[in-house]
Amino acid sequence: MGITKLYPWQCHCLRELRAGHNLLYSVPTSGGKTLVAELWALHNVLVRRRDVLFMVPYVSLVHERAMALEQLALRLQRDERPPFCVELYAGAAGKVPPLNRRERRSIFVATYEKATALLSFCIQDRSINRFGLVVVDEVHMIGAAGHRGASLEVSLSILAALAPTTRLQLTAMSATISNASQLARFLRAKLHQDVTRPVDLHEHVVVDGVITPLAQFIQVPAATTQCLGRRIIPRVRESRHSEDVQTIASLMRRHEGQTLVFLRTRRGCEAMAQQVAQLQCQDASLPLQPSPACAQLFLDEEVTFDARIPLHALLVQRLAFHHAGLSLEDRALVEAAYRRNLVDALFCTTTLAAGVNLPARTVILKDLQTGMRRVTKGDYQQMIGRAGRTGLAQAGDAYLILSATQVRTRSGLPPHSSLMVFHIFSIDWHGFSTVMHD
Repeated sequence: MGITKLYPWQCHCLRELRAGHNLLYSVPTSGGKTLVAELWALHNVLVRRRDVLFMVPYVSLVHERAMALEQLALRLQRDERPPFCVELYAGAAGKVPPLNRRERRSIFVATYEKATALLSFCIQDRSINRFGLVVVDEVHMIGAAGHRGASLEVSLSILAALAPTTRLQLTAMSATISNASQLARFLRAKLHQDVTRPVDLHEHVVVDGVITPLAQFIQVPAATTQCLGRRIIPRVRESRHSEDVQTIASLMRRHEGQTLVFLRTRRGCEAMAQQVAQLQCQDASLPLQPSPACAQLFLDEEVTFDARIPLHALLVQRLAFHHAGLSLEDRALVEAAYRRNLVDALFCTTTLAAGVNLPARTVILKDLQTGMRRVTKGDYQQMIGRAGRTGLAQAGDAYLILSATQVRTRSGLPPHSSLMVFHIFSIDWHGFSTVMHD
């Protein structure tokens, strides 16, 4: 893993788990939440000789978590086989009943829906004691509308009911739990909350090309915010590019490292990526040819480069877009390019904030809507938490782009507190209205 020392809060959580308690913990994104769960999962499969169930909300996270655990198993391998198995339960993958391995234990990585089915079968089959640990990631999703939140609620209810009569241990984690105390009581779990972030995160608001620190922005009347900040782009009277495009392009250049740009819709992601590419391209007559590293990427992913395909053309310019409408092939191509540092800016919808682990140096939020709904506090924290990840950057910056209309119509802003760690803006049909904080 390349890790030689744990944070104090991680040691505290592991002590609680070692004492046999269930545990619910909430730590800012990039704080090292997953490491605690992975270490205790290893203890279960290697020392206690019990299976482990990892529950995550999205299929993409199942594959990502399973891949990381498989690599870990290979690194721990001392003979002809890895010391534990990793089994996927997502989509069509995953057998019920699960295989019962005698020599090695398994770590099951499952979506909430698949995990519910697996737990239900093991209870009926009276084999639930094969599990020593259940890990629930993104536990705040219990409040999500639709089948995902419902499946998680069913699973947690089952686990909470089983806790007094089995040796099954539960640990749940998230960066954004609003009712942590109540949830901990429901799960019969110890609660640990920490606001410490290993990498500093600086939040800013950008209005009409003027950037203002968030803490300063929410303290003052709307009419004076333009006097506080510093203009980051010149006013261009005659330009075929909108001010939003110019602002995003300027913000991308402010810091070294990769940038994630969150937009409302899939179409908006693609359009903004192409407009920024046009703005950056100094000579439109240049042939679109991939660099050697980019060409190797296409070879490795077994994709034929075609400059007529918008995504391929963008990758040549070190740009890309990412949303749920991409094919599996295109999604794998974009994520591989980003992880190889072949993409400077990735334009994406909010599904990427929770569904894929792609950290960045800078995060830009265009507007406060996602699809047809408002950005929630959890959405906001997930998105800005991608900026400045531990081990990849010394600091992170998050920029929220608002229109002048949204700023003019805001009302009832609470005073800024130096103890505030996260902020969330919400807008109604009349524009920018409130700022909520812990």
